[in-house]
Amino acid sequence: MTLGAGEQRASDSVLDIPSDYFDSVMKTNVCAPFWLVKAALTPMRPGSSIITTSSIRACRPSPDLVHYASTKAAINTFSKALALQLGAQGIRVGATPLGRPGQPAECAPASVFLASAESLYVSGETLGVTGGRPTP
Repeated sequence: MTLGAGEQRASDSVLDIPSDYFDSVMKTNVCAPFWLVKAALTPMRPGSSIITTSSIRACRPSPDLVHYASTKAAINTFSKALALQLGAQGIRVGATPLGRPGQPAECAPASVFLASAESLYVSGETLGVTGGRPTP
């Protein structure tokens, strides 16, 4: 199962972010992946994987994307905690942060790797598909 969600609109000040828009960004970027994982877990068996998609903004936030960066950091932590929780069930979880809007052909191989048998010992990790930008 691969998850990717993102909504963002630049704002010069946190004061310029309407509460209803902040709520929408949270629901799209954090709540939707949470709800999808909940719905998908029942049929998942050992050897399954959940792949989440994050952003370089999770660890390198820009001042005009305070709300977006916060959601992507939440997805990274959600993925790590979920990996700890689901590891005993044999379900792996991986996060893939993107350094810029990546093209599907650039990002898909990372998801294929994380879903494949070649990554059976990889869980709770952030795979940096960042165009060469380092992540912590």
